[in-house]
Amino acid sequence: MISQATSASNGSIAAEIRELKKELEEKKELDKTIQDREYRSIKEELAKTKAKMASLHNKMPEEEKEKLRKNLSELFEPEKGEKTTS
Repeated sequence: MISQATSASNGSIAAEIRELKKELEEKKELDKTIQDREYRSIKEELAKTKAKMASLHNKMPEEEKEKLRKNLSELFEPEKGEKTTS
């Protein structure tokens, strides 16, 4: 009698574990799908933003482009004597 109860209990535990593993796998798959969609969405938005920036840049007068280049180079070039990481 006790061995039958133990056997039935073990069987139901094993079935519960299989069900939980299946649910976990489905959740992982769903999370990956959501992450892939978010990545694609971000990538598409970045492409649109880059295209818009390029369009605006092309509309800028040369004088303004030169000012922008100068400001960016000052912003990103290290100061004299400053160590750079290479």
